[in-house]
Amino acid sequence: MTTAFQRHRFVARSKQLDPDQLALALEELDAAVARVRAEADATGGKPRASRVRDANCGCLPTHLDRVEQVSV
Repeated sequence: MTTAFQRHRFVARSKQLDPDQLALALEELDAAVARVRAEADATGGKPRASRVRDANCGCLPTHLDRVEQVSV
């Protein structure tokens, strides 16, 4: 979306966006914001719970051999 606005600002006057097109883009943006707000209202305003990621915190299984390397 920002490229359209940059193009509108920096291109020659003959190649600028039609004001109706800009209004249409803003209407689409308003509709998207309304959808997000409606979804937030439907969930009680709480953000969706993201799934906890199963991350390996460096714990290796006990059946693996351990080899210590010491650099001098």
